[in-house]
Amino acid sequence: GVGGSLSTQLGKVGMSVNAGLNQYNNPSTQWITNRTTTGADPTGLDQRGWNKNNNKNGYIAYEITYEIDTLNLLSAQLNVNGSKNRGSGYQSSLLNAGENILERYNVANASIDRGNGRDAAVNYQKGFKADKNRLLTFSYRYFGYDNVQNGDLRISDRINYNRPDYHQVNDQSFSEQTFQVDFVYPVKKLTVEAGLKGIMRDNKSDFQYSVFNSETNTYEVDAAMSNRYNNTQKVYGAYNTYQYNFKSWGVKAGARIEQTLVDADFISTDSKVKQNYLNFIPSVSINRKLKNNSGINFGYTKRIQRPGIWQLNPFVDRSNPSFERTGNPQLRPAFVNDLQLS
Repeated sequence: GVGGSLSTQLGKVGMSVNAGLNQYNNPSTQWITNRTTTGADPTGLDQRGWNKNNNKNGYIAYEITYEIDTLNLLSAQLNVNGSKNRGSGYQSSLLNAGENILERYNVANASIDRGNGRDAAVNYQKGFKADKNRLLTFSYRYFGYDNVQNGDLRISDRINYNRPDYHQVNDQSFSEQTFQVDFVYPVKKLTVEAGLKGIMRDNKSDFQYSVFNSETNTYEVDAAMSNRYNNTQKVYGAYNTYQYNFKSWGVKAGARIEQTLVDADFISTDSKVKQNYLNFIPSVSINRKLKNNSGINFGYTKRIQRPGIWQLNPFVDRSNPSFERTGNPQLRPAFVNDLQLS
């Protein structure tokens, strides 16, 4: 990899540029998978093969700041990146019941993965003459990423296995817009923080599964195994925290309220999934100063982890014919209660 950065200050204007290129080669790597099932009809599956890939990516980022005066600051940034990954592999698969072969095949897999992303943000920060620690900030950010995955699978040496050669194409895009307002208001030993935030996410996936027709010598789309999928997610939040410092003690407590709206549309199957949930997320931290620069800190917060596009997307990855990987659009968020003592 190679990269570099350049920055300059021209009066009240500051600018910086970062750019880089990377290439990663993963040589042929062997893998082995064994699976055993038990019960009335026990079976054993043995798979082994190799994979290798070559990944190239590049990025360029630009940032500019403008100090209008000592109380007003404007900043903006723009990032662009792209990547291309080529992979190939080969595997043999054997499914047996004791000495009897139930299924056997070999498959060669070639794949190309292309992606490009962009990230832009604008921020305005306002200070106040009465108190320089009092700050009002307005922020906007846009993030987008497009990715196309192409997989070509050729099957040979079949025994009791009749699936034809097939192509997988998954064309997906992800975009996110964030609007945010934050206000910090200190009053003597008390610091009050409050803010509003809105996040709009839009995910799209167009997945096509095409099988080889030996009579026409062409690949034909299998509508039953293909799908178009749209998913929008809107999150509206508000938070408020209070921090008070005593002589030896410090206490900070607050809460965040978030409303989440999810609208998923499976265009090919004409089905929809809608979710609407409200979450209350508290937090508290307490610290005690001791002698010799030591201290005790205790904190509690509740965190929310929403499922990402890969976990929601119903696209079924069949790059290994004996296993299927897919997302679940019905997933709801997970919560973590985080306690810390130090």
